Amino acid sequence: MAKSYVVNCEHFKTKSALTDKVRDILYAYEFEQGLNDINLKFIKAILAMHPSADVKIGCGVSTIFVRQNPVHKRNRGFWIKRTDGTETDFSFLECLKPTDPLRKFKNACRQAISGDVFVFRVNNLDGDSVCPITGIALNIHNVHVDHSPPNTFNKIVTDFITTNSINPEHVILNSSDAEIGDSFNDTVLAENFVTFHNERAVLRLVSARANLSEIKHQC
Repeated sequence: MAKSYVVNCEHFKTKSALTDKVRDILYAYEFEQGLNDINLKFIKAILAMHPSADVKIGCGVSTIFVRQNPVHKRNRGFWIKRTDGTETDFSFLECLKPTDPLRKFKNACRQAISGDVFVFRVNNLDGDSVCPITGIALNIHNVHVDHSPPNTFNKIVTDFITTNSINPEHVILNSSDAEIGDSFNDTVLAENFVTFHNERAVLRLVSARANLSEIKHQC
């Protein structure tokens, strides 16, 4: 039997129905526009379900508004303005289904090496670059950086966890205001992963199609 949900005294037969309700509210507002009283009360109830609700709420919520994602411009999200004037964002999807700790740990690992990956792409992409998987000519619009087997990104992360006896559930991730994505709160841990990664990874340029389809199916 499908699980039902009750939020702010409103009943939803499925999580999908609840998600649709929240998404409808998210897209009903212009950027920087605050929620009306009815929707504010409802989204506050959603916010209370966030695994880091206490940190997000802080001294108290003054209002909740919609803002364009500063990184992924086509996306939007809910932002909190606290009673002391500070602001932070929160993911309503994280409220409805918290991300698995291992996945969040991997996200933080990707964030830790993002600078090195960017430099590799810039230094190696030229007019002669071709995807080794599909044979497609590469350019700034279709290029991805991939880890050559056998040391795939997932294997490197798994080996790092095993070598250092890490429990991802116990790793504290950054919860700073307006922090986009997961990152390590412990800078030493982040630096250790970067070193571990760079000693093992063999990076290569591939097409987006290869990275999102052919390579994934091989893993």
